[in-house]
Amino acid sequence: MTLKIRIQVPKNGGSYEAKVETAITGQILEPGDEVELYVYPGSDILIKEVPAGSKARPSDRSPHEERMLREHSDLRDRLDKLNAFVSDNPMFQKLTEAEQGRMKRQAQAMTAYCEILDDRIKHLEVRQ
Repeated sequence: MTLKIRIQVPKNGGSYEAKVETAITGQILEPGDEVELYVYPGSDILIKEVPAGSKARPSDRSPHEERMLREHSDLRDRLDKLNAFVSDNPMFQKLTEAEQGRMKRQAQAMTAYCEILDDRIKHLEVRQ
């Protein structure tokens, strides 16, 4: 189960920093900004006020680690949508049995891939 959080910064002033350790590091949100964050089991989220004019801190992660984190987030989002379609959408039942099987196998493969990325991220965080 993925928790989807929407943050909207009020336009009446102040800056806020949205920080999700495994997905968004040090992103500064300005008044009027809006962002959606996906929080996965075992993830933490910290939202705190920072002084206006603050700059985002550079990430400690290498470019390939940042790409892996974005890839995991994108994959999780697509997998959630596919699982919702398979389990909740009446159109799924109208597909041929063969196509339903292909979509279920796709979801299984995506789940396995997501679990591998979960493991890599866990070890990445232990190393940090």
